[in-house]
Amino acid sequence: MFDLLCDDIVADHRYAVLDARVAGEPDPEPPADTTRFVVRDHGGVEKVAISAELTYPPVSAKAVVTHRRDTEASAKWEAARRVRREKAEAAARTLSEAAREVPLDPQVRRVVSTLRVAAASLREDVPTLEFCREQLTVAQNTLSAAARALVAAEAAGNEREAEHARRHARWWRRGVDRWTHLTELVTEAYMDAEEVDDYADSLSIPST
Repeated sequence: MFDLLCDDIVADHRYAVLDARVAGEPDPEPPADTTRFVVRDHGGVEKVAISAELTYPPVSAKAVVTHRRDTEASAKWEAARRVRREKAEAAARTLSEAAREVPLDPQVRRVVSTLRVAAASLREDVPTLEFCREQLTVAQNTLSAAARALVAAEAAGNEREAEHARRHARWWRRGVDRWTHLTELVTEAYMDAEEVDDYADSLSIPST
């Protein structure tokens, strides 16, 4: 737990520096030079205390370029998502989707329209599966590169580079876990959207 706390502080500062450099602003000051973890008993008596000095690896120009590219890509994706959602909602409101039956009953038509919007929202509120898979691949490749760098640094006896590689490996291992989980969630969202659309289709078919 203590190691994760230290890693999170260092990682948060790294991303704060990246954001500042992309925005053309001065680097923020590190939030702390040391951190301390204390465990006390029910009476408030200190039982365990751990402290450590925090080391903030330098942020390279290459990392800034990569962060700027990722930030711009995210902004473009968000803008495209809004456009797609607006189009989907407009299509749902008018029930103009191809090969869709339009119920004659006004009440059923309103229900179907609401379902179409709900299905569109489920799809547009999450990234595309392609985007998630691309980011997962990036995280996996970066983790592999960090692992190779760690092996090389340890073989060369360069402890500073080895520690730098260990930190990157920890960060990107969490990235792999995060994008794997997000890919699963997005898949579920698309399956839910299909289920909503299928139900809307069933309501649109005139009863005989």
